[in-house]
Amino acid sequence: MSVTTTRTAGAGTHRVPAPRRAPREQAAVAALAVALQESGCILVSTSAAETGLTLSFYDARSLGRAVDVLAEAAQRAGDAGLAARARQRGSAAWKVTAQPQTWAGAGGDPDACDNRSATTWQLQVPTADVVASAAALLA
Repeated sequence: MSVTTTRTAGAGTHRVPAPRRAPREQAAVAALAVALQESGCILVSTSAAETGLTLSFYDARSLGRAVDVLAEAAQRAGDAGLAARARQRGSAAWKVTAQPQTWAGAGGDPDACDNRSATTWQLQVPTADVVASAAALLA
């Protein structure tokens, strides 16, 4: 467990446990990232938070492939609800967003940048679905 050290004016050093994710959730995040990369998706980053997992993809094609892979795995595992949420159906659908990518060339000049993509596509998987999605992919 990681710890954070704090100092106060009148007391010695106190150790306060830092927040951490459960090992099962950490393993699920890693399994999702690896499985999606192996399926041909260009995964830019993963970001886990209390609300869930955000998977960022280089392009819309990679996002679409990831949605297909996750939904098909859930369908094979017999979880129709998870498959529907992955395909953005229903009130509990996973959220898809687009964020601009910023690239800079030499001296910070964006026009001098050789390789750039305009958008990062993000798939937000709720916390309740992270472990179930990884289990479906690994089944």
